[in-house]
Amino acid sequence: MNEISIFDAWAAWMSGHLSAHSTIWGVSIFWWGRIGKIMQVVGAGTIIADIIGPEKIRSFGASLQGAISPTVLTEFLKDCFEWYAVVFRHTFMKDYEDEPAVVKKRQSHLAIELLNYLVCFLLTAVVIVSLKLQPTGWNFLVEAMIIFGCLLVSVSPLVTVLVMVAFTVFGLTVDAVFIKSLAWVLEHPALDQLTKIASLLLLLVGFHFELLAS
Repeated sequence: MNEISIFDAWAAWMSGHLSAHSTIWGVSIFWWGRIGKIMQVVGAGTIIADIIGPEKIRSFGASLQGAISPTVLTEFLKDCFEWYAVVFRHTFMKDYEDEPAVVKKRQSHLAIELLNYLVCFLLTAVVIVSLKLQPTGWNFLVEAMIIFGCLLVSVSPLVTVLVMVAFTVFGLTVDAVFIKSLAWVLEHPALDQLTKIASLLLLLVGFHFELLAS
């Protein structure tokens, strides 16, 4: 690695002899280009958010929070674990008592059932790729069906619940950390001008480093 100053880098760039192995402040030219792209995205995102306006952002955050509020999340997770308990009882414990009630509960969670089949299909594809099975002939179809069936009554239900929990937690995190924080920043007059200046600087500095790395 060849450590150079920012001025030497531009001089080498102008002459067409800037090496990709050169570093500025210990960071390679290649990574400065990536950092520049990220800075431009952040700057553009802030400007777009300012154009949309804090009121609309807060309204969107409120609607998102209403859709996945702690109460809704609690009920949602309750349904998930209730569905998993039914599946566990039916497949692992082989408990077929009160069969009509079990069937009725599973039908009430039709959306979760469909997601479970999708998750199982994806897991089957992962297993097939991992085992390097050749997708030709009847042997492959039989093996795929066996794998799908085994996953459907073992790993797939648990993964489905984990996926649903992860999505709900992600939604709450986005609302609490990003949407509300961004609206709060844009809503304060004292920070509004600074935000615009920072956005412009991010765009210019980001473009500067991306151009240098090109």
